[in-house]
Amino acid sequence: MINFADFRRPLRYLGREWNLPKKDFKSARYSLRICLCFPELYEVGMSSLGFNIVYRLLNSFDNTACERCFLPAEDLRDFLIDKNIELFSLESKTPLREFDALGFTINSELNFINFLWMLYLAKIPLAEKQRKRPLVIVGGLPNPEPLSAFVDAFYLGEFEPQAGKFVNILSSFKNSSKEQILENISQVEGFYAPSFFSLRKGPKGYNFSAEEDKKSVFPVRVFARDINKIFIPRKPLVPYIQTVHDRAVVEISRGCPNRCKFCQARAIYSPYRQRDEGLILSLIEDIYYNTGYESMSLLGLSTVNHSQINSILDRAVKFSLGNKIKLSLPSLRLDKSIGTVLEKFLPLSSGGITIAVEAASERLRTFIAKEIDISALEDVAKIFGVSNFTTLKLYFMAGLPSETKQDVWEIPRLVKDFYYLCRRASRRKIQFNISISCFMPKPFSRFERERMEDIEELEDKIKFLRKEISRIYGVRFIYPDIGRQVLETILSRGDRNIALVIEDVFWNLVKSRADYRDNFTLYLWDKSFDKFNIDRQQYLGSYKFSPSAWAHLSGHKGL
Repeated sequence: MINFADFRRPLRYLGREWNLPKKDFKSARYSLRICLCFPELYEVGMSSLGFNIVYRLLNSFDNTACERCFLPAEDLRDFLIDKNIELFSLESKTPLREFDALGFTINSELNFINFLWMLYLAKIPLAEKQRKRPLVIVGGLPNPEPLSAFVDAFYLGEFEPQAGKFVNILSSFKNSSKEQILENISQVEGFYAPSFFSLRKGPKGYNFSAEEDKKSVFPVRVFARDINKIFIPRKPLVPYIQTVHDRAVVEISRGCPNRCKFCQARAIYSPYRQRDEGLILSLIEDIYYNTGYESMSLLGLSTVNHSQINSILDRAVKFSLGNKIKLSLPSLRLDKSIGTVLEKFLPLSSGGITIAVEAASERLRTFIAKEIDISALEDVAKIFGVSNFTTLKLYFMAGLPSETKQDVWEIPRLVKDFYYLCRRASRRKIQFNISISCFMPKPFSRFERERMEDIEELEDKIKFLRKEISRIYGVRFIYPDIGRQVLETILSRGDRNIALVIEDVFWNLVKSRADYRDNFTLYLWDKSFDKFNIDRQQYLGSYKFSPSAWAHLSGHKGL
């Protein structure tokens, strides 16, 4: 037995949260045992809505016991290694290798190394070819090719429409070989077994083809046609420790109707779909009464685009006031309706406003198809002046395609004008944050073939912006780790060859017992790129190959 009190934040490993499914996870009566894994610490993983939906959904099947596992913090990780103890599930403390399948949710390429850490700690072979059980399935990745050497099957898209088929196949073929299971599961739309296909780079791009002796459907990304009819958990788990997003979440839409050229999410979660107002309000009430959360957020890529947003907010704010809970929205889009939307929040006691501007100059906004009404910032300032909002944050990007020095100069000018507009409108102390990120040409975005600017170019722009914005008293400037964003771009645009680099970096980190933050040290990655004579610039420059390494994964199908 492990005494978890000996480790930092021991409640990470307790696994007895409020609203836990009423199942005896140690019982042998379940014909299928699955462990959902999230390659990040508990407080990060438990903030993932998708992870929690799949957990509840799989446990809704009578024959299935679905448990969870998160990346252990470094103190417990080192203890497991030193004591030769295998990584285990949260609910029953069962070693991961005893499950029928492991389902990993990976929502960031920067978690590739953590994914390998979890397999390693579970004493499960990293290479797909060396592994018979358990079946390792990964969902959440736009471009899964860099992990193909380690994963038995990927799931592309939204899981709800195919959950039943997944459970039936795994249950029916539980005692069959891994090859037989993959043959059956790869014939279900949404599942992609990379070993059943070849992906080779030639002089005219990548050639993707099915292996002749393998039965499979061509990979497509699945989406639920009607998100009003899919499984929706009304009793989400309530952790005993504070999580990254420590609040209840109600999803009001999926996809985005806008066409910003830099946005990957718009393509991945396409098409745009809305939940009905009545369903949204019933979810707000049920989730509140079943959890007791004092904060709630309405989730969507562009919440202001919901056709019933005004009516939804009227009723949601009334409910929030009556039950003394906080209500918030994700980042808002600047358009003529933003003033009306923000006015709905005036009766609430506090909160913050986050606005994604991306580009300060009209020319650049037109080029990237960021169709916003910059004059609406005046409405924001007026609302801010008469409200109890405490924080105001603006998002911008540096290094966008076609960006000029004048475009960069426009950012501090716009910030200064808007800041003093807000100061004149309000006598209260303002927490004013400006956040800058680097443009990353992600797969499936309309800018997927553009280059990412060199580190030196980006550093010069960030240095300039930090200097200019620091001159505006009262404004906090938040800027990125550029090396980390370069690494994210490399991994997001990777092909199957990059698996060599990923594994080499991992083993180097294992030897040094490095902290997880060392995963992002670009110097370590460059050493491995050099070792295998792979030029990382091929993943950062303009993508000249046609088709790309991920072109075969561009199909969508509604179910």
